Amino acid sequence: MQLGNISIPADGRAWQPVKTWQLITWLVIYAALMWTYREMGTRILDAAYLVVHEAGHPLFSYLGVEILTVLGGTIMQLLVPILLALSFAWRGHTLGTAFCGWATFNSLTGVAIYMMDARAKGLALVSPGMVSDDEGIGHDWEYIFNWMGHGMIQHDQQLGHFTMWIAWIGMFASVGWLVWMWRRYPAE
Repeated sequence: MQLGNISIPADGRAWQPVKTWQLITWLVIYAALMWTYREMGTRILDAAYLVVHEAGHPLFSYLGVEILTVLGGTIMQLLVPILLALSFAWRGHTLGTAFCGWATFNSLTGVAIYMMDARAKGLALVSPGMVSDDEGIGHDWEYIFNWMGHGMIQHDQQLGHFTMWIAWIGMFASVGWLVWMWRRYPAE
């Protein structure tokens, strides 16, 4: 695959074949992780996404634009797994590419939940050095939707549900791509 002048995987590299035992192991892992998204489930990867999200706010604050500081959390939360997926793809690492692609969309489920909470503000929010009861913690998506204007905040549920729909399609597509790669490049 070519992205401009960049070859994926890189010139001289090929996609690593996926062994059947690897595929089965990863399918079990994906199923177990997706099972945690049932009501009252413990979403074990959300802690990692939260750390990356919160790191994005101060990083983007250096640009000096308030909306980018607020958006920086979500941007970083999605950018990190995307860049990791591209790095694995460039090296031809099939399993790493599939997982980081899946993780991008898995992280997007958290973004969707945050979007749906923009008006209700029922989520416990965190910020470096603060807890949700402290004054000064703002709700990112309340701010973003209000900044967008045109009554966008009134559509937080619809936009959040649409984002969740995209996230689930992306997770299943990532797993489907892994199965396709297993069939296309069988291990010897």
